[in-house]
Amino acid sequence: MKKLITSIAICLTILTSYSYSQQKDTIRKRNTIYFEIFGQGLINSINYDRLLVVNEKSTTSITIGFSHWGYLMSTSENKVTSTGIPISFNYLYGKNNHNLELGIGVTQMFTKIEMDMTSILSPLTSLFSEEITQIKSIDQISTTYFTPKIGYRYQQLNGGFCFRATLTPLIILRQIDNASANIGNDVSNFSTSSSLITDRSVKPWFGISFGYTF
Repeated sequence: MKKLITSIAICLTILTSYSYSQQKDTIRKRNTIYFEIFGQGLINSINYDRLLVVNEKSTTSITIGFSHWGYLMSTSENKVTSTGIPISFNYLYGKNNHNLELGIGVTQMFTKIEMDMTSILSPLTSLFSEEITQIKSIDQISTTYFTPKIGYRYQQLNGGFCFRATLTPLIILRQIDNASANIGNDVSNFSTSSSLITDRSVKPWFGISFGYTF
């Protein structure tokens, strides 16, 4: 009898330890860092995603990222640079590693356009009392985008490789345009405008992401 009780106790101990081990191994990893091509950052972005509420079939998360890109239009004096901060709240539906992803978000973009106007306006330089060596225009645009999304997310429960593919239409909510002209060493604001965009046209867009969950 004692041997039977001892054997049962040993079996229960082993089963309990195994169950605890399995439960510990299946605790879902909540943090993801991923790089997105296009998407909320328009051209590119690096993002951090944190799972908030985790249920059996659904999960919520919040994402914040950083975007920076630029290009030369013709010379080093004519260039466009943009910096953005995408933020979104996401709802994931699915079991195991495969999820339908729905989300709402906003992206704040700051764009700077610099152009050398010297060659274009050179015939007018005779109107100035002193010789003008450079005429440069600087346009600074602040744009707020509303970015809903729907797509697919592959995110492993125990961490590791993560993949996302989403449709992310861009809707301009607000845009402020500040323009200035740099004539020689003097800077004068020739126009400043602040406007709330009323046209809510949808611009189709998409994003592809690769990352790591830990």
